Amino acid sequence: MKTALLRAVSHDLRTPLTAILSAAATLDPQRPEAEQVGEVRDVVLQSATRLAALVEKLLDLSRLESGAANQLVGAYSLEEVIGEAVEHVASDPRLVRLSIDDDLPLLEATRANSSAPSQT
Repeated sequence: MKTALLRAVSHDLRTPLTAILSAAATLDPQRPEAEQVGEVRDVVLQSATRLAALVEKLLDLSRLESGAANQLVGAYSLEEVIGEAVEHVASDPRLVRLSIDDDLPLLEATRANSSAPSQT
């Protein structure tokens, strides 16, 4: 299972790295054009943001496995849970539309939160 996870993570990390390297390689160091620099900047920022999110997920997973992450038990709306999941997996969450009934009950769930204060 760990091997499969490592393969998936390696692939997920390679994608934005490849985009950053490819974008940077397209710049002409002798005479970079403003439009080209703007496009490369956008690709680099988008890919670096994706990399940062992936690294954060890996750190969260590591904290969960080690038991260092605090868990918050509470009531959450289905829209909140699905919305957060979409943000974590979709390349552009704005492309996903949710349609959830307003009268659904809240979900009682345990939420891992690595930034929560330690409870002893």
